[in-house]
Amino acid sequence: MTSPHPTSSELLDLHFGEAPGGRRARTEAHVGACPECREELASMEWLDRSLAALPEEAPPADGLERVMDRIADGRPGRASRAGWLWPLAATLGGVATGAGAIYAAGSRLVASTPVAPGPLLESARVVSGFGLAAVAFFAVGSFVTLALAPALLIEAQSRARALAAR
Repeated sequence: MTSPHPTSSELLDLHFGEAPGGRRARTEAHVGACPECREELASMEWLDRSLAALPEEAPPADGLERVMDRIADGRPGRASRAGWLWPLAATLGGVATGAGAIYAAGSRLVASTPVAPGPLLESARVVSGFGLAAVAFFAVGSFVTLALAPALLIEAQSRARALAAR
């Protein structure tokens, strides 16, 4: 019966010499008999040697200032009300027109179909109610989307200005 493989955390503890005595002995015994775990431990050692061989470089003195300048360039500015009011009004008009067209088409279809009084007429009324519910859900979803539209337009405009300034 073979012992279960140690976790990566246990292998790291072994690699850095931080494993407690009993667990260290079990892990070393397993690694001695398991080529997969020996390979993983060898990969850790190679990575550690490779990182140690990298030259140490100090960050540039003006690095923080450059990062802060780039962040400030990407930050959207305050847009005027005229920048988002017209697109919002046009979109609301389009949504209202679309919802009205869907409702009118559904109502005309239900009204133009000759149906004798009875259970079929009641079914048509129920379906017509579902059509109204669908239009209502469409309208609510559109308004939620429209709530985000001005922010997206402002962001797009500020990014376009930032790109043009470069």
